[in-house]
Amino acid sequence: MSTPAQRRLCEQRRERLNQELRDMGCPALIRKIHPYQDGANELVRIISSYRQSRPFFWLISFEYRKPKTGEKGVWSIKFSTGMIVITMFGEKLLLKRKHRPTIGAWTWEIPRAFTNILVDAATAKHDPIATMQAIMHNEVESVFAGKVDISDIMLIDEGISEDTGMSAVDSSVYLVKLTGCSVSEDFDKSKNITWKLFSLEEARRSVHDMHSKGALLSLLDKMEFDGLSLGD
Repeated sequence: MSTPAQRRLCEQRRERLNQELRDMGCPALIRKIHPYQDGANELVRIISSYRQSRPFFWLISFEYRKPKTGEKGVWSIKFSTGMIVITMFGEKLLLKRKHRPTIGAWTWEIPRAFTNILVDAATAKHDPIATMQAIMHNEVESVFAGKVDISDIMLIDEGISEDTGMSAVDSSVYLVKLTGCSVSEDFDKSKNITWKLFSLEEARRSVHDMHSKGALLSLLDKMEFDGLSLGD
């Protein structure tokens, strides 16, 4: 087990590493470093960094100490920020069908994009409507018949962490209600991405990926605790 002094050193190192990440413009930070004596992958220093602009993310390689033994190794983590768009037509949600090669299966998902894929982080934060319109165009424009109008936009949650250990995404969740158009549901399984309208209960049973589940939980919390009605 680690000592209080070792835990303090880890906290000091976390602050130093986070300052390095801030200085390079990385969109996410390290929340905690635990000592290897406690069985954790203890981050030591940044070895290299790589920024990919489209889609936007930082790939950071760290030197770390392996659990229990303290042996040194290299661990790479991808940091990014995102925006999850819960798209409503009346009281139904628009989900996209997408193939995930890593699990070898098709999934129904809520549209999500990295905020920096079209605009920089400052624009995404201070002008979410412009960001939303860009993401909507990029993600779901092809299924609309007629002009797409955003009748309402609401921030449901922010700082939703989707963390696999190798990839850390901090996302904001928006509820967007659309009018002035119709949706042509696409059931063509020969295409990589298809579309379908779901009730909230159907969506809860159909989505399995992390970002969609997290967004739906945020929406349900908003409905339960803030009295949000999807029919408003």
